Amino acid sequence: MTGYEITEIGGLDQWRDHFGGFAPARSRDGRRVVDHELAMQFIGLTANALEPGEQAGYWHTHSWPTPEA
Repeated sequence: MTGYEITEIGGLDQWRDHFGGFAPARSRDGRRVVDHELAMQFIGLTANALEPGEQAGYWHTHSWPTPEA
């Protein structure tokens, strides 16, 4: 297989050391925005390390275009 790349993002025990997010207001400890390190155009990807009882911080949805009648 060709056309892919591998990025080492460290062990799970190291993920909590990162601080990040897609927007400053939603940035937090334990979130690493991986797509900043990859050549990705249409995908947003984060690696998250949460403490017990901690929430992801935000939820969102995507709307799909409706088919034309």
